[in-house]
Amino acid sequence: MRVLFLGRERATMSGVAKSALGALAALLLASSPAVGEYFPDLLLNGACDAAGFLNGLRFEMKGRTYSGAPWFKATTSANYIYWDPDCGGGGDGQPRWILDNNEPDILKLRDLDGDGRCDYYARMDSTDKSRPPTSTFWMMRCGGVKAESRLITLADITTTLTTTTMTSTSTTVSTTTISSTSTSSTTTKTSTSTTSTTKSSTTSTATSTTATFTGTSSTISSTTSTTSYTGTSTTRTTSTTTTTLMKLRLTGVCPYKYFLEGLTFIQEGYTASGARWFKAAEDE
Repeated sequence: MRVLFLGRERATMSGVAKSALGALAALLLASSPAVGEYFPDLLLNGACDAAGFLNGLRFEMKGRTYSGAPWFKATTSANYIYWDPDCGGGGDGQPRWILDNNEPDILKLRDLDGDGRCDYYARMDSTDKSRPPTSTFWMMRCGGVKAESRLITLADITTTLTTTTMTSTSTTVSTTTISSTSTSSTTTKTSTSTTSTTKSSTTSTATSTTATFTGTSSTISSTTSTTSYTGTSTTRTTSTTTTTLMKLRLTGVCPYKYFLEGLTFIQEGYTASGARWFKAAEDE
């Protein structure tokens, strides 16, 4: 590899360096979902009894593999859904979606679980790598020698968050009380006058007069009390999970059972094993 160039000579990059840069780019692309990218969680149902532990599992998108396809992991166990263009790694395999307990290697182009063979719980052949199908038949290992065809559903799960905010109001009430106190004071003034006359031997005594003055002094005091009421702001968050229900239409019935032709079956719920069950809709 040349590391310097002068004039018209251009630097070249070895195959090893190119591979390293390609691997780095794939790692940055696939390590996690892109900013702002949204992919709903998937709810799996329809597995046979031998693989019944898969029913009801919720799969969350973890990122994208080297091919750009999304890959998923169960939220409560080590089970995975991913797209592999060649699970055997021989270069001539059939592209397919795979349900497995081995985590895919996001830097590999093919044989993502690295076992050199196609060994998994179930597979669905498809060249569409944008997402696993919502409802279709998968070939699943159910304990027998041969794989069985099972209708597997991967319903989108949408979570809606509703936030309710309560706003409080603070009120202040002021009360003023005025009290009046009266104080009385009394002042007494006494005047006495005495006159003596010798000739007439008359003695005159003046009358003592007492004058009373009463005054009133008033004191006014003011008292102010303040009462405050403080509210509490509360935020409540409600999480609502919506699961998509299925509707199926039956066609291809033999003449003997032709009354079933064209009937629409609507999902009513789930059995104890986690499988969906349906009921024919009444004629509209």
